[in-house]
Amino acid sequence: MVRATGTALALALLGLAACDPDIGSGTYYCGPERACPEDLRCDEATARCVFPQLVDVFDCGPDGNVNEPDDAAAEAHDVGTIGCDRLESVQVGCVDNAGDVDYLRGVTPAGCAGEVTIELFAPVAFMPLTIEILDEGGAVLATGAVCTEVDDDGEQRVCVSAEVGAATPYLVRIQRADGGDCGGACAYNRYHLTMY
Repeated sequence: MVRATGTALALALLGLAACDPDIGSGTYYCGPERACPEDLRCDEATARCVFPQLVDVFDCGPDGNVNEPDDAAAEAHDVGTIGCDRLESVQVGCVDNAGDVDYLRGVTPAGCAGEVTIELFAPVAFMPLTIEILDEGGAVLATGAVCTEVDDDGEQRVCVSAEVGAATPYLVRIQRADGGDCGGACAYNRYHLTMY
């Protein structure tokens, strides 16, 4: 009886050992606040969990801050005519510190009064971001809400829509959202937007 139990235990332990996953470097995206398995670290260049010797520091990337200065409505980057589901634009940017704000300026098509819709995608591993649509005077028309917590690319999606009149200028503001920033150690994020 003891021998059978010992054999069963040995087989059970062997089964557990066989199921122990060997997580490869670069296999998974970093979770919120750069969470990774114990033997891996978050590579801030790719937002993936990698071996410690492969870790690189955060960088906005070649396209991340090309629109700077864009920290005030008067300096907003012009994206042209976007809105009413007729025209689509993809924009990239970077909020490189907790106090950074990015502004974009658009205008709705003539003869079209309807919605401007924007989806913001940013790695969940760094500081969460929010997005707002404002009128030309700076009044908030709509504030974004998280519509996908984490997608297959390790990104959070924030969505916002607002009614804007025909041939009407509007502003978009991207900045820090409420939530974690790793105690200030990940108070930054890259993003891309789809506007339509």
